[in-house]
Amino acid sequence: MWRLNTIFFKLLLISWIPGDIQGQIVNGTLRLVNTSNAYEGRLEIYYSGSWGRICDYGWDLPSAVVACKQLGFTGAHTAVVNTSPEGTGSFWIQNLNCQGTETSLEDCSHDGVGVINSSYCNQSSDDAGVLCKGPNDGEIRLIGYTQYFGRVEIFYAGEWGRVCKNGWSLNDAKVACRQLGFSGALAYWTLWSARGTSRVVLDQLNCAGTESRLDACTHGSIGYPSSSSCSSNSYVDAGVACEAPDDGELRLMDGNGYNSGRVEIKFAGYWQRICDWGWRSSEAAVACRQLGYSGYVRAATDWTIKGDTSFWLQGVQCQGTEANITDCSNVVIGYYDDYHCYSSSNDDAGVYCQGYLPGVIPPSTTTTTPTTTTTVPRGPRCYICSSTGISCSRSRNASSHSNFCYYGHVCYSSAMAYESYNLFYSSSTISYSYSRGCRLPSSCTSQEYQGNTCTGTGTRRVCKHCCTTDYCNGGAVDTSQTSNNNRGSSLKTVCFKVLFALLFIAFAWN
Repeated sequence: MWRLNTIFFKLLLISWIPGDIQGQIVNGTLRLVNTSNAYEGRLEIYYSGSWGRICDYGWDLPSAVVACKQLGFTGAHTAVVNTSPEGTGSFWIQNLNCQGTETSLEDCSHDGVGVINSSYCNQSSDDAGVLCKGPNDGEIRLIGYTQYFGRVEIFYAGEWGRVCKNGWSLNDAKVACRQLGFSGALAYWTLWSARGTSRVVLDQLNCAGTESRLDACTHGSIGYPSSSSCSSNSYVDAGVACEAPDDGELRLMDGNGYNSGRVEIKFAGYWQRICDWGWRSSEAAVACRQLGYSGYVRAATDWTIKGDTSFWLQGVQCQGTEANITDCSNVVIGYYDDYHCYSSSNDDAGVYCQGYLPGVIPPSTTTTTPTTTTTVPRGPRCYICSSTGISCSRSRNASSHSNFCYYGHVCYSSAMAYESYNLFYSSSTISYSYSRGCRLPSSCTSQEYQGNTCTGTGTRRVCKHCCTTDYCNGGAVDTSQTSNNNRGSSLKTVCFKVLFALLFIAFAWN
């Protein structure tokens, strides 16, 4: 009797337990099918012992929110229509109309279980799907050169995806940099190279620029961007350069090692080139001043060796009095056109600065100790040089004595001694023949830059000077030395006197 009562109690208990606790699936249960991750996929619903599809006719975001909450997520990002790959069974429900507050799709209004209009619910398509919310959604990162400079990726559905350039603007870049913790954006890019290889998950961003996060801006459907504008196999990535603490720093590269070189500027933690289009002496003056030199010698274009990066700046316009290049006008960071600034060509801006930086010792050159200077006569002017940068010629305008040595050359003056005779007074003096021209800066020694260098004595004395200002006549060539005055009877003097006496007698005889 006791055994029969136990059996009866167990049967009574089993009959009381709901079907889902018994391992049975109750009507209205949902599942995600054909999903690449745990957060999205095609929806199926259970009725009358079998799983069926949900038609996307009438499918919208409030209905997707209810579906994701029923599946255990906090909400939905996207209501997906024409979900691929499509299902193979029959449809159970169409024309769902949820408010978004229901606990299950069953609680929403619809046309009835099994009531399907084939005009709206094609068996070969028309599946409803969802992309549900997950932890860390909307976080962003930069993939590129530095933590400040790269293409933008955003996190959704448990993985990192790409942001499409479709609609990408400076306001969007400002929000991205703010979300990353930086103070602002310097520039933005579309068609970033090298492109990403992951899925494109966001496009059509339209930020006001004041938002704290990209996902707070209006945007397209998360996970399902425009197929025509944002193909995952194309260069469609959005990029950004964010502000960094050392923006605008300059450096000289591939020059003489101490006061000349190709000018590079740093933005977003990354060094890049300055294009030589529009690069003039006023820009060179500002660059040398910013670098800490006492002045500048000249600007240079088409610098060799060229840089191996892209350009940060082109067409900078300085007055020449600014403290930094970034104080000049027309500073558009990250913009350049290939017509004037071709990355694979020598379109680099360069400078020759005056003096040396503290702690920088120029290469030493062994020279003969010059003789004591007593007078400092002026040396020759260096007039406008030819475009070959090899020879100099006088300017057509006699009042113009500007030194223009092109292609990286600087003005060079020299004085060579020779003996000049005054036969009437039986004396000789040291005179000088001057020459001027253009030469490479590397051919000038540091002593020649600082002033002049003289070697030898007498008729073997040679003095040299390389310009360190815009006007070469501003420097002086030191040619002073003790003159060799000889009032004795040299052979030349005796011969001259004899010849003069014979000529005098001949004229007197006649």
